[in-house]
Amino acid sequence: MQAPKAGRPKSKEKREAILHSAQVLFLANGVKQTSMEEVAKHSGVSKQTIYSHYQSKDALFSAVISNKCKEYLITTEELPNNESSLETALTLIANKFLALLHDEVVIATYSIVIAEASNAPRVAELFYEAGPRASVNALTEVLCTMSKGSLNEHTARALAIDFYTFLKGDLHTRSLMNLDFRLSDEQQEAYVKSVVKKTLCLYEHYYQS
Repeated sequence: MQAPKAGRPKSKEKREAILHSAQVLFLANGVKQTSMEEVAKHSGVSKQTIYSHYQSKDALFSAVISNKCKEYLITTEELPNNESSLETALTLIANKFLALLHDEVVIATYSIVIAEASNAPRVAELFYEAGPRASVNALTEVLCTMSKGSLNEHTARALAIDFYTFLKGDLHTRSLMNLDFRLSDEQQEAYVKSVVKKTLCLYEHYYQS
């Protein structure tokens, strides 16, 4: 008897097509109004194929957000590995995060989530978990590691939240209101230096006191 053939691995190309189509449709129609059938048709795959990758529309939406965030992710290999280089690490992360905030898809996604939040709070919750909270979690881990024990998880998380709050500042508010917010290269360099300086000041004089 012939041995059964091993199952085909999930196609990376199909996964990328699904994520791209879902992103396009979520932005065009809203998350709540987009069906898995529409995503399947747009991406050229069957609905069964989508469910083989993502168990639900919630899982698909989370994957779309996570996939976008990964484009701007700093890997641990890119970061210095000692506390004295914390300034360098924060500067790298800050520049990547500002690039994320300037991404037109990210700006549009924020607007969609805000518009749907009152009628579909689950959408906002999923976005927060896959985007802002994931960013804070990642930086918390970096701060815990680089501080070599001088910060516990609670204080590292608080400092991470402060860092991202400084970074967003008025820029993020203006972007959500479709007002001019973009920085020149020189302005961004000065802005990042200011944010990193304030964060290090908190680290040195508050969170370690």
